[in-house]
Amino acid sequence: MFEQNNPNTAKTMKTQILAKCPDCRSGVDRTGEAIHRVSVTGRRFSRSSGILLAACLAAGLAFPLHAAHYSWLGGTGTYNNPANWSGGVVPGPGDTARNDMGTNQVVLINADDPDWTVIDFLAGTGVGTSGAFTQNARVASSTGWFRMGVETGSLGIYTLNGGTLNVLGGRINLGEKGTGILNINGGLINKSGDIFVLGDGGWSGSATGIVNQTAGEIRTSSELWVGQVAGGVGQYNLSGGQLNSSNWLYIARAKSVGTFNMTGGAINKTAAGPFVIGENTGARGTLNHSAGTITSDADLWIGQFQSFGTNNVSGTAVQNINSWLVVGRAGGTGQVNMVSGTINKGGPVDRHFILAAGANSMGIINQSGGVINDTAAGSEVWIGEGDGAMGIWNLSGNATANLGVVMISYSGASIGQVSLLSGGVMAAMEVRKGSTAPGSTGTLIFDGGTLRARASNPNFLYGLDTATIQSGGATIDSQGFDIGIAQALGGNGGLTKIGPGTLTLTAVNTFSGPTAVNQGTLAVNGSLAGGSVTVAGGATLAGTGIVGGPVTVNGAITPGTSVGTLTLQSDLNLASSAQLTFELDQAGIVGSGVNDLISVGGNLVLDGTLNIVGLANFGVGTYRLINYAGTLTDNGLVLGTLSGNANNTFLYQIQAGGGEVNLVVAVPEPTTLSLAFLGALGGLAARFRRHRARTGRLDPAVQTLK
Repeated sequence: MFEQNNPNTAKTMKTQILAKCPDCRSGVDRTGEAIHRVSVTGRRFSRSSGILLAACLAAGLAFPLHAAHYSWLGGTGTYNNPANWSGGVVPGPGDTARNDMGTNQVVLINADDPDWTVIDFLAGTGVGTSGAFTQNARVASSTGWFRMGVETGSLGIYTLNGGTLNVLGGRINLGEKGTGILNINGGLINKSGDIFVLGDGGWSGSATGIVNQTAGEIRTSSELWVGQVAGGVGQYNLSGGQLNSSNWLYIARAKSVGTFNMTGGAINKTAAGPFVIGENTGARGTLNHSAGTITSDADLWIGQFQSFGTNNVSGTAVQNINSWLVVGRAGGTGQVNMVSGTINKGGPVDRHFILAAGANSMGIINQSGGVINDTAAGSEVWIGEGDGAMGIWNLSGNATANLGVVMISYSGASIGQVSLLSGGVMAAMEVRKGSTAPGSTGTLIFDGGTLRARASNPNFLYGLDTATIQSGGATIDSQGFDIGIAQALGGNGGLTKIGPGTLTLTAVNTFSGPTAVNQGTLAVNGSLAGGSVTVAGGATLAGTGIVGGPVTVNGAITPGTSVGTLTLQSDLNLASSAQLTFELDQAGIVGSGVNDLISVGGNLVLDGTLNIVGLANFGVGTYRLINYAGTLTDNGLVLGTLSGNANNTFLYQIQAGGGEVNLVVAVPEPTTLSLAFLGALGGLAARFRRHRARTGRLDPAVQTLK
């Protein structure tokens, strides 16, 4: 039936104008206003619609003023039966196809039907009505709009089980004033032109749009909005199949609520237009991702322009982001909650990973599991960028972040904080503060977590306002590299050094807990406060600094970083397994940068093995090894390896007592050797005389000697 005075007529006219007018086809009217964004205000036409229409009429473009609207009459059956439609006509390319007869009275598109083209597909166009379409095969095409859940309280459902659905040019609207649902269990949807929107509150302030995708594929070069304007609620449930997008992809725009639940399948996003979770004032966007893979060559923005965006990552989810990854942008609030899964940040290294980008933004990562990787050469993570920005990263459980250079408070009066909580591991090339602006703050908190090196770097950790070790303690893993920490470490917790390689501390460290050197070398060239220090077997304590607490050595102790003095203000307890290595150059000089020295302010338990490295001027004399101020327990220090100019031509004696442990180096006296040689010659001469007198011949031994 040909219907007039219908609210759809204006929209149909606009669709045909867009199809015929070159100036309109791009989606921009002659005033430069983007038509596809007009629905934000709830209007179907832009402010200059009259100008647009007049311009097209003046150009002599011919188009029908009305389209034919055909309604489904009821029952479930093939669309290709004229008896099922009002007027006894199957809707064609110039018509719209509408079903308001209920969701149990379904328009079917089957394998034995021909391909079908109409202007619009509609269901739920009347107040409180509902309708459904099911496509099992063939090609169905809309040259206008695809609208489910049009009027207040309505419900429209389209189910794609197979075949191809084309909406090329017009809009897909799921939920205008009612609820629109698109079920995809197979097949292909091709979408181009105007937007693809789920839950557009701009029509009435209350709309819900839902996509349930278990298989099949969507290919869209249109913007995809999951939730639009206040009152709009969008939900996309992806458990299988693919969503392939080459334009902006929004989860919640402009005060709407949008949710994307991903339990499988794949999202493939090209570089054209960002992937945004929460866009514009008051929007609340959420991505719940537990399985499947997201690959985006575009930016990922989580919380943009005074909105709220949340990315919940769990299960076996994988997110590959090959451009900017921003949590909290331009005044928005973004949050990543990660319990497992993987996030890989790739792409050009000048497109950074940022928590809180721009004034008054907030970006938070709560990572209790899973792995976040941003490891390309030259990569940087900025935690707090711009005045008033606040970036926070909490790692705990079995969480790991493998990163490049981490800047805590990157620029402006920003606040940046990293908390390494129980079980959390952050591996980095370097950790420091970037901003020098007044009011900026960079903070690192250890409370049971681990900071791991990814390369040798003498400036591995420095420049922060505070680095605090709380009661859970801090673990530094040099992981086979040589690293330096110039950052002062405070707090009431302790430090554990693991991994091969050398960790050098150069600051005045005030943390009061114990220090455990479990692997590799800890070189103290600054100072440690009053906590005890324990050196495990196979590990080494070295340096030229000051250690305030008692030291127990089961492994090795090597004063200096070349030649130097290590000052221990409390006791030194050397186990029988202890290895003491000293570089010695000139006798008679106590320390002074000439010889290694250990200065002990308390009691000394002497034991273990002494290894000597003789430098250029090493020779005879007395070398001070240890000074001690307290009591001596001498369990016997034995001589071990000799190297350099220290060798077996010398005699060595270790002397301990009177507050000193000395090494006395001597050479055997020449007179002793001479007397022994002459005595041997005298014995041989007496034997010669006795043998000659008895036999008249030389002794064979003397003959041999001669």
